[in-house]
Amino acid sequence: MPTMRHGAEEPLLPHLVGPVLDVGVPECRALAVTTVSGSGTVDGSSRPLGNATDHHLLVALRNWADVVLVGGRTAVTENYFGVRTDDTVASRRRAGGQSPVAPVAVVTRTLDLDPTSQLFWNTFTPPLLLVPDAALTDASLAERREQLKAAGAQLTPTGSGSAEEIVQALHQRGLTRIVCEGGPGIYSLMFAAGLVDLLHLTVDPLLQVPVEKPLFAGDVAVRHRLQLEHHAATDDGTLFLRYRAVR
Repeated sequence: MPTMRHGAEEPLLPHLVGPVLDVGVPECRALAVTTVSGSGTVDGSSRPLGNATDHHLLVALRNWADVVLVGGRTAVTENYFGVRTDDTVASRRRAGGQSPVAPVAVVTRTLDLDPTSQLFWNTFTPPLLLVPDAALTDASLAERREQLKAAGAQLTPTGSGSAEEIVQALHQRGLTRIVCEGGPGIYSLMFAAGLVDLLHLTVDPLLQVPVEKPLFAGDVAVRHRLQLEHHAATDDGTLFLRYRAVR
């Protein structure tokens, strides 16, 4: 197994990302981090997990993506803000036919998001809110819809809110390279629908019992065979796995 010094991410990073398809060719990649014992969080957040190489992988996949897909609860819990990039990356994306910066797309049925949070102001591009049609016509949510739109959000209808309709709504906007960053409900929703092509899984060498928060939601039935495409580790014991879904 390839092993790299912790922090020496430059030589390893292209291998972690792996081969990429042309811009415009649909592909969905899930990016996740877990403890050895299967928890996606420590003390309520995923931020303590992973290492510098894991962070660089996050940045690389966001630079690859047309859109960052995340669940509403995760966006709130992790205090999400917009994707950041530099002029070099933005220029390269423009030259390749992509927008300079990938927007964050938040899946929400309740619109229970704080319009003053940094998701709406600490960003280069306004967030997309992927909302079932029922929530867009619910009179009780009218004030919240207006508050979120005033904060800059773009409310995008997703029919009944199924995974297929969510992805279709993104594709209709030309957002075909999707990186899904969780949380457990969104991972399970996307995997159950067979819409994830690749899983980038970082395993942090932390054993934590009881498991604080499983990486996948336990109320959604999911069974998929994955094929290991690449594996590597840094010398601090962090393991990087790239799986492809077997169709």
